[in-house]
Amino acid sequence: RPALPNSYFWTWDHSTNWVLDDPGLQNRGCYNRYFKRPETFLADYRRLTDLSAGLGIKGVVIWGFLRDSHGGVDAARRVAEYAASRNVAILPGCGTTWYGGPYYEGEHPFCLRTFLREHPEARMLDEKGQPREYAGEYGACLGHPAFQQWLKEAVRWLFREFAIGGVNLENGDMLTDSHPLTQALRASWPS
Repeated sequence: RPALPNSYFWTWDHSTNWVLDDPGLQNRGCYNRYFKRPETFLADYRRLTDLSAGLGIKGVVIWGFLRDSHGGVDAARRVAEYAASRNVAILPGCGTTWYGGPYYEGEHPFCLRTFLREHPEARMLDEKGQPREYAGEYGACLGHPAFQQWLKEAVRWLFREFAIGGVNLENGDMLTDSHPLTQALRASWPS
């Protein structure tokens, strides 16, 4: 019987450290860049998958699942396929209005930075009507039709492209959007 039948590991790619001799090791933080070697991403998640399979853990959430710096689509596909072969579900961390989008970091159409660069009118706004910025990043307006369409397409792409068992969606921490489209959306919510 599985020791932990309803459990998942929640991880960041940059601080999942099973290969201990990589010079880019980190053990905390978010918005961190990935400084380890690309092959370390694959080795770290193979080892974590093996542990998960041995303990009967259902899956592994990976924030930073898709980054150019550790191999992009090819590396993510390899991690997901290996995990699926061991009956461990991979759940990419997917920032919706913040945290990178489905493609956490890189030049890809489903990276939130790319979307907001192409659609600056879809940026989240502060109470003064200025684009909401934190640590050099911008959030997306939940009520903007182009963003809603982009997010639907991006999540569908994740399920078509990779052998994943779900997605860990997150909107962002402690940020509010004062964009008129989001305000109109909020007005329609039940009390």
